[in-house]
Amino acid sequence: MRLTLNAPIQVDAAPADAPGRRTISGIAAPYGVTAQASTGPVRLEPGSLPVDGPAPKLIRDHNLSEPIGIVTARVDDGTAVMFEAKISRTAAGDEALTLAQDGVLDAVSVGLAVKDYEFDGDVLVVKSADWQELSLVPFGAFPEARVLDVAAAQIDAMPQAGAEPTPAPAEAAAETTDDPSEEEETQSEEDPIMAEATIPTAPLVIHAQPRKVTAAEYLSKMIRGEQLPRVEAVAAEDTTADIQGLLPEPLVGEVFNNLALSDVAPLVTALGTRAMPAFGETFYRRKITTHTTAAEQAAQFDELSSTAMVVDRISVSKKTFGGFVDLAEQTGWSDPALLGLLLEDMARVTAQAFNGYVAGELVGGMGTCSATISDFTDGDEVITDLYLGAAEMKTGFGALPTHLLVSSDVWAAMGAAKDGGGNRIFPYIAPSNAAGTTPGGAVAYAMNPLGLTVVVDDALVVSPATSAAVLFNARSYEVYQDIRGGIRVEQPATLSTRVAYRMFGAVADIDLATGALSLI
Repeated sequence: MRLTLNAPIQVDAAPADAPGRRTISGIAAPYGVTAQASTGPVRLEPGSLPVDGPAPKLIRDHNLSEPIGIVTARVDDGTAVMFEAKISRTAAGDEALTLAQDGVLDAVSVGLAVKDYEFDGDVLVVKSADWQELSLVPFGAFPEARVLDVAAAQIDAMPQAGAEPTPAPAEAAAETTDDPSEEEETQSEEDPIMAEATIPTAPLVIHAQPRKVTAAEYLSKMIRGEQLPRVEAVAAEDTTADIQGLLPEPLVGEVFNNLALSDVAPLVTALGTRAMPAFGETFYRRKITTHTTAAEQAAQFDELSSTAMVVDRISVSKKTFGGFVDLAEQTGWSDPALLGLLLEDMARVTAQAFNGYVAGELVGGMGTCSATISDFTDGDEVITDLYLGAAEMKTGFGALPTHLLVSSDVWAAMGAAKDGGGNRIFPYIAPSNAAGTTPGGAVAYAMNPLGLTVVVDDALVVSPATSAAVLFNARSYEVYQDIRGGIRVEQPATLSTRVAYRMFGAVADIDLATGALSLI
């Protein structure tokens, strides 16, 4: 995506036919300021603009065929990025320098390729970007939204109203008098010319000529609650059925998305993800399958126990998850935030699909605990079998369980479980002698039966099962993920745009047969 943020600049020029500095400087872009772009609001996070690496090119009006110089210095003060750029001694450079000095090209605009971003509500928050170019522009533009690269939507941000221009250095702000002294005239010939340009922040206002107001306009203003014009007329009596063409159809509130109300991938979130190799459709995870041995020496000079260690490898296959949507060009008539909403929804749905795959592979590779639980509301049975299952896992896997993975119906039953004396074994109020608590009550899945971390995910329920409860050690199963984000392709034949969102994912079964035991 491309962000266009205007800022004040300062010009330092020498005559075109004499050696000297040919630079401009000022603020390239502010941090933490939300700009209203044509696709919705956008904000640059501190540190999102690089101040090292390849220097951005200096061009005219974001036209890559109009290079005029190079950015020579970038300084990040935590609130904004300042810059200094050198203008090349070419015909195009001389023209740009003259226009900047005259106040025609009085603003700069950064050209970015976004690498990392997130959404804060409907605000696109840029966390990392490649700074490709810096443009000299005459004033702020308001172009339509478009998507240019793989990572995210293309956005041209509007200039921020009310932005405070950075004042020029004190030594450059010489006062102007009607009768300059000889010293001042000499100074103006020898020193570089300093001209400070400011951002055009005021919106364009069109003042219409007074005209007569029709009865329909008067009625429309009255319905909307706007200030009524002075007319010497009496409005006709109409009902809403007579003025259907005048009634507004407001859309209130944000677009409701039920996937935004909860974690769409609870199992993946609980297990965490690892980075996968960039190349190859498969990779391998090493594992010791046979350990060395040690035993007591029966007698002096007898050989000690000896077994070779065997290191095997586990094959891990990459999978692709994602989806696409075709957008007619006419959808540009809708809410400017459409593209942001679409990408956000596609990201959630893709994460949900990958979470379902992770859960299915876990259920397919797990073992079954010899002590299964028939009634999760029976507190005595739950506690007894959880301990038996933990001991069985220690013997088979070599470590105690860390998590209890359950479906929502099992979580509800355990929250109501009582012992033989009628006491809840996992009470909402935590007494000192409780076997565990439900600190979140009915508004959160938080529960710690016998110290285990509970993960509630209905993706664990795979037909023909109706419930799920798995005693699990997190080291028995690994999840790998590579989120690639959004990509777009123009389709001229149908005047449409295909937008896709994709990610790569994989799982490694270290030892689910002993490290994940079903309690059902």
